[in-house]
Amino acid sequence: MRNPTRLLSLICLCYLSALSPVHAQEEPRGHTVNFQINEQINAENDMLKLSLQSVQEAGNSQEVIQQINAQMSKALQALEALGLNKTQLKMNSGNYQIHPIYNKQNQISHWRGQQSLEIQVHDLALVSKVLAAAQQHLIYQSMQFALSDERRKTLSQQLLVNALKRYQEQAERIAQQLGASRYELLQTNINSARALPVTRMAYAAPAAMEMVDAAVVSGSSDVQISVQGTLFIPW
Repeated sequence: MRNPTRLLSLICLCYLSALSPVHAQEEPRGHTVNFQINEQINAENDMLKLSLQSVQEAGNSQEVIQQINAQMSKALQALEALGLNKTQLKMNSGNYQIHPIYNKQNQISHWRGQQSLEIQVHDLALVSKVLAAAQQHLIYQSMQFALSDERRKTLSQQLLVNALKRYQEQAERIAQQLGASRYELLQTNINSARALPVTRMAYAAPAAMEMVDAAVVSGSSDVQISVQGTLFIPW
């Protein structure tokens, strides 16, 4: 004769085994809310980006290279003679191009080359001196005021602190308005945009000299950050 107690235990185990996968697949009951917080600050630019170049032509490519190198060397010496340190002035050599110029008979008539010099002036009171020294040997291309990396990072950190505080407050406010006693933040994304210059300056070389000598208007840039989140409110 079979044991009734053992038979009942087997039936219960089979019943629980059949139900377990169903319960495991059930999702938490509730609904989600997507929301976003934006923070922005407008700050005065503290750096000037200058772009100048040496453009040379000669009968062969080697002469062009020699002329460009000579002009760039003189420009760098003139800028170094100002006695500025790296916190005031930074320089980087830019694009270097050499290419032939063809005549109507599709033959090489001469060669042309150019190289740019990118300058960052971190002390705006020195703009006129830097530009005057560089233009003795190079051709002015453009200038743009911007925020330095150090200034932008500092402002971004301040914005992040403010944005995260408002983010938490907004999550609590949403839950309260929906009558929820508790909530969960399922996901948080932080997007930080680079500083966007509000004012851009670009002039022909003579006009640039006159403007810089008269007054330096650095303008401002916007630094932005956004925090996006998904809020879960259980039923």
